[in-house]
Amino acid sequence: MMALIKWRKDSNRELFRNLLDIQKDMDGLFNLSLFGDVARDVGIFKNAFVPALDVYEDKENFVVTADLPGLRQDEIEAQVIDDILTIKAKRQQETEKKQKNYYRLERTQGSFSRSIALPKYVDVSKAKATYKDGVLELVVPKSEEARKKQIKIGMLRR
Repeated sequence: MMALIKWRKDSNRELFRNLLDIQKDMDGLFNLSLFGDVARDVGIFKNAFVPALDVYEDKENFVVTADLPGLRQDEIEAQVIDDILTIKAKRQQETEKKQKNYYRLERTQGSFSRSIALPKYVDVSKAKATYKDGVLELVVPKSEEARKKQIKIGMLRR
């Protein structure tokens, strides 16, 4: 016979809280943040400002694209320290809208910090960043040595 366990609404919240506590401890060891302090400060991702990132590489470049809608260019900071790219920003609450019998605030506010380890074969000194229509794109070219290391594999002849 199978035993039933009573489901509690907060059981998932507690699980994520425990995971975030572990992540906080790990962040302290590595000084990198997966979700940013916002997730811890306001609850389990409730209204958390954690922008989406795309990271890819092609033959010439290593590219990071971040969706940062509603931010001005001067509110965004990107830096590289010890081959770790960190993107930071802070979104301020502009206005509160009150209606007759209810109050609604759906747009998130707060700060975030996302860090990504860059490969050793990129040339950070030649990195370029553009910000247009709420999208930040960071392009870091691969070093000349990395581009030359491509080896073609041919068919074996018997």
